[in-house]
Amino acid sequence: MLTIHANISIAACLLTGLTQAQLHAQHVPLDVGQTVSGYQDDFNGTVRNAQWVAHGPGGDLYLQDNGVLRATTSAGDPNHLLYEASGYNDAEQEVLARIRFITFTGGANPRGGISVGINPDSSQGNNLMFRDWNNQAIDGQTRHLRLLDDFRAWGPGTPVDWKENTWYWLRLRQTASSTASGNNIQGKVWLADGTVSEPADWQLSWGRNDRGGFAGIAGSSGGGTEEFEVDYLLIKAEGLPSIKVNPSAFSGQFTQIPVIRLIAHPRDATVEKGRTATFTVEATASAPPSYQWQKAASGSTNFADIAGAASMSYTTPVLTEADNGAQYRAVISIPGLSRASNAATVITDVTKPTVLSARTLGDPNKVTVVFSEPVRSNASRANFTIDNGIDVTGARPGTDPAVYELTTSAITLGKTYKLTVNGVQDLIGNDIQAASQITLNLFVELPVDFGQTVNGFQDDFTGAARDPNWVAVGPGGDLYEQANGVLKVTASMGDPNHLLYAAPGYNDATQEVLAHIRIKAFGQGDGPRGGIGVGVNADNSQGIELHFRNSDFNETGTRFRLLDDLRAWGPAIQTKWTTNAWFWLRLRQTSSSTAAGTNIHAKVWLADGSVPEPANWQAGWSRAGRTGLAGITGSSGGGAEEFDVDYVLIKAAGLPSIKVAPAPFALVGPRPEPEPGASRFTRLAKLADNRLVLEWTGSGVFEEADNIAGPWTAVAGAASPRTITASGTRKFYRLR
Repeated sequence: MLTIHANISIAACLLTGLTQAQLHAQHVPLDVGQTVSGYQDDFNGTVRNAQWVAHGPGGDLYLQDNGVLRATTSAGDPNHLLYEASGYNDAEQEVLARIRFITFTGGANPRGGISVGINPDSSQGNNLMFRDWNNQAIDGQTRHLRLLDDFRAWGPGTPVDWKENTWYWLRLRQTASSTASGNNIQGKVWLADGTVSEPADWQLSWGRNDRGGFAGIAGSSGGGTEEFEVDYLLIKAEGLPSIKVNPSAFSGQFTQIPVIRLIAHPRDATVEKGRTATFTVEATASAPPSYQWQKAASGSTNFADIAGAASMSYTTPVLTEADNGAQYRAVISIPGLSRASNAATVITDVTKPTVLSARTLGDPNKVTVVFSEPVRSNASRANFTIDNGIDVTGARPGTDPAVYELTTSAITLGKTYKLTVNGVQDLIGNDIQAASQITLNLFVELPVDFGQTVNGFQDDFTGAARDPNWVAVGPGGDLYEQANGVLKVTASMGDPNHLLYAAPGYNDATQEVLAHIRIKAFGQGDGPRGGIGVGVNADNSQGIELHFRNSDFNETGTRFRLLDDLRAWGPAIQTKWTTNAWFWLRLRQTSSSTAAGTNIHAKVWLADGSVPEPANWQAGWSRAGRTGLAGITGSSGGGAEEFDVDYVLIKAAGLPSIKVAPAPFALVGPRPEPEPGASRFTRLAKLADNRLVLEWTGSGVFEEADNIAGPWTAVAGAASPRTITASGTRKFYRLR
């Protein structure tokens, strides 16, 4: 029986034309067999190449020993071994390495991997690291690979249940030191036992600015025992010699597996009829690739080759309306393998833009116009007119390309106005229908409390001094500066920090806080945070908070999240926020006990006056044992942060009966930032005998009127401060 099996095996080899060695061939990285500008090292001998230079507080952690480079535990961080060859050009660089860990302890510090863009002076740059930390698991997987920008932020990760004494391939690429053209850091990892082919696409992608320097090994860090080995490394960069990537650097037999990796697919193109469109594809492969562009007519999925279209880019003939919806793709081929790119669609745009809405958002001198699609930014006030005597004094593009912001003379709430638009074009050049009209929407969405009578306290932070019932608590000290309508909160090196409303008679059995907040500056990571709090103990500054967040800890990008101080993070609200945009935050605690169920409720919504308050709570949580006061949650250590609060309402039994009114909160929408030196009122104070004091900055003209619509008259000789005696008749004042 054994002889028969042996004969069958030999016959199979003869029939397939394969040698026994080829039957055991291994998968290898895409580079093997290619000629590149680079450097490769299999670390033979006991002396390193002289162009390897160790950097970092740990010193030289790297021992070369006959085919293996060993990296050992360090007492400092970051540490790197960089290939510092003369002529090295770091505009685009890539490193490939085969690595295995021998010992590795869990926790925050132990790590190791490969690096690009490392500054040799600071030993800081971008890295792809092995990790094993419960607090930063990826998709529930404790062991993973993760990108790191040294001393700045952890980036995206990929779950890999990696093992000690197992070899893995790591590849890390940096296409630029700037993120102007999109994500510039890409990474991937795969098992290096030869049974797995290199993934066709990048597994990790990140945008990081201002990292330049060399590539190499990311050494270990302080805080735990670790040791890893590297037995092959390839660095690719312009300025390095032309070399052939040689598989003889590895043990065992190898054969080149045909692989095509698509780096960039062609993108949809929206063009005006009578123009052309250009599509581009980018790919790398295990052999020089060829290209063939194909087209499918509108409404069809049958792709046909385009004669002569055999390069990385293809430009169409002049397009007509019949080409609307046509699709284009590229087929990339090497011997033994072909791969088609994603299809890109041509849109020949003949649709005119329309006006969707025109809103005042509570500001009588500002109109926000929203179009059906992005429009060109060359419109001026001459393109917009408003009836009933309203002058359009300025027009500028909004932050959204489909929005224009108009400044106007004073609009009287309650009257009806129509906006007429002419000459505005979409990005393709289609003109809006002549004399397009829409009625101004003067309605402003406000929180549900406005107009109600409640037991509470409201503050718009006017004047230079805070209400004396506001008390700052926490290790950061008093981080809260009141300045003429805004409470400014700055970064702290301690946590937790709060500004609490400690009024006599405050009853914390049920309490709620509503605040109008915008983030001015905010770092990334676990440290930076800020928002509102309830049930906060004034002695230890601990309670329940609703925070702005910008951490990949358990969510992606900017979000809102509940926190029980020094205990646990709670549910997240998946609303994204941006800097310099105002948001309403509402947080309620119905009891300090969870016997009756969920006792913490939260919601957030955009505060530009266009969005109604959500009818239902967006997050609920059960947290027992938190009692105390409500107020503002100050910032924390670990990152730059600054935010503004310009209105807060606290509701609790024991506080006075008040009417919640929009009067203290004059502008519902985002307040425009004054230009340097611009005129603005800074203080209104009431004196005895019906006298008022007005103060302002800047060189504007102080004017008065009997009606908000005017006519306005300059007050001769008026200077700040200005004392006014109330006469019993209504007067209006402004700076122009």
